[in-house]
Amino acid sequence: MSPLAPSVPVHPQDTAPTEMDLVRRVAVIAAALALPLGVYAGVTSGRVQGLSVLLGAVVGVGNLWALAWLLRRVISAGSDTDKLRTGVLLTVKMAGLYGFLWVLWSRAWVSAGWFMVGMSGCVLALLVSGAWPMSSPPSSPAPKDRENP
Repeated sequence: MSPLAPSVPVHPQDTAPTEMDLVRRVAVIAAALALPLGVYAGVTSGRVQGLSVLLGAVVGVGNLWALAWLLRRVISAGSDTDKLRTGVLLTVKMAGLYGFLWVLWSRAWVSAGWFMVGMSGCVLALLVSGAWPMSSPPSSPAPKDRENP
């Protein structure tokens, strides 16, 4: 393979969808849900509440991305040591997320209820994204049975 050759397929439909494709789809749906909810919260309850919804959606998508990345590492881990390292990373991710949320909520930088609306939008986006299948490469046609035309 030439070093100048593209690292991605020329035709995206030639590759099977990955979990990162799902994360991208969820991110788009979460943004489509969070933007109007953030505007609504901002207009009816205040600027902090509107920004809380948007930040909640961003944290939810970031958490989903981190989980997809770490779970891919767990699945592809060859040795127990690799699995242990990934388990430690999962623990650090969870502790970091909880620490981040504690700082946000303890300092009253966000409205906890509206923040959870944004994060819940991520859960709803996961449900909505599962309503239709991811596109996959077309399968080759089955060979015709030569005995029964």
